[in-house]
Amino acid sequence: MLALSSSAYHASIEADEQGFVLLTATAAHRLVPGMPTSETPLDLAYGATTTRDSVLFWSGGSILLAPKSGGTPRALGRMPERPQSFVSSGDDFAWLEQTSDRRFSIFALSGEKRRVAYAATGTIEALTMLSDWIFFVERLADGSWRIGGVKSGGGTPTFGASHRGRTPAMLVAWQDLYYYDGNTREVRRLSPDLTHEETLAKDFICSPMAVWEHVYCARVEGLFELRAGASPRRLVAGGLGAPITDLAVNARHVAFVSDAGADKLVVKVLPR
Repeated sequence: MLALSSSAYHASIEADEQGFVLLTATAAHRLVPGMPTSETPLDLAYGATTTRDSVLFWSGGSILLAPKSGGTPRALGRMPERPQSFVSSGDDFAWLEQTSDRRFSIFALSGEKRRVAYAATGTIEALTMLSDWIFFVERLADGSWRIGGVKSGGGTPTFGASHRGRTPAMLVAWQDLYYYDGNTREVRRLSPDLTHEETLAKDFICSPMAVWEHVYCARVEGLFELRAGASPRRLVAGGLGAPITDLAVNARHVAFVSDAGADKLVVKVLPR
């Protein structure tokens, strides 16, 4: 789909109903299988994401939305400092901020004013959204970690069970929550109320991960599809000769970003 002179480790890819958007530090690239690729120069730097129709990012002291199809960004509100990252679900979104003394807070917008959805007692290691709920991995002072959830409008957060060891590198939301536990080498699914958890695969590395009906896992051996109750199925061997740094999936395709050498990346797409 695309080859760029840009680091694969500083890029991310997002899916929607029509196709995908590759986000680099300086542009959003619209990728729709069967259609020409388009590029919109934007000051994305890091931490950007997409909503249903737009690219969501911070630049020049404001939160901005730029149409995926191209066009002038519009400001949603002022924010003096760049956030750590944005997350979204449909048109809802939130973001993570970190102060100089390592205090983490999750914010959302109320009109043009930012509102604290959750002020963490520990460090926030991963973040995602499902509808108007924000879910996060939080490491506490005693070294344990937990998955929590809070509505974007604020309120009392809920928490899952406490764990020890390394925290998951990412949370993925698709009807349920999914994550890879590197301590046990297990892929897990967690209900949104954080009360029911099951293991989908054991002794199986899955990082990075994407979910649409089934779980898609990148690892050294290639790209795999993981279905409940079945053995992982390899779709692409060995990442086609390059490490896969990010992937996204929609109803029709899986797209993945590969490291193609020093400051080079390629994006490839595979029909589901």
